Amino acid sequence: MRLFVIEMEPIENNVDGEFDSIQYKGGIELAGFGIFERPTMTIVKKVVGNAVDKLEKKCQKYEKLSVHVKKVHEREKGEKYELKFMLIDNGIVFNSEIVDRNVLFALGEGLGRIDKMISK
Repeated sequence: MRLFVIEMEPIENNVDGEFDSIQYKGGIELAGFGIFERPTMTIVKKVVGNAVDKLEKKCQKYEKLSVHVKKVHEREKGEKYELKFMLIDNGIVFNSEIVDRNVLFALGEGLGRIDKMISK
């Protein structure tokens, strides 16, 4: 199994109060991830970069992947994160949504759902 590591440099970074959006080369947009610390963001970028590499091979004409995250159900012992995914392939939009306590698990699960939708 090969692990692809894609260095993603931001081409646009908009921070507006609580909502932040970072756009990377290759049509990747991450929004709301400013709430996480640097080590978590490094893992998020690697997971998304590797997923996009695989998705591009399956897509007819990959255009964009957008991932939005926000905290929901914040509690004393932890919080839940809602992640929304949108992939555009040749003008067709694929959406997925997941809520989980572990943002990295939710990220992998949501990208997996998008992958399954494209494969059908």
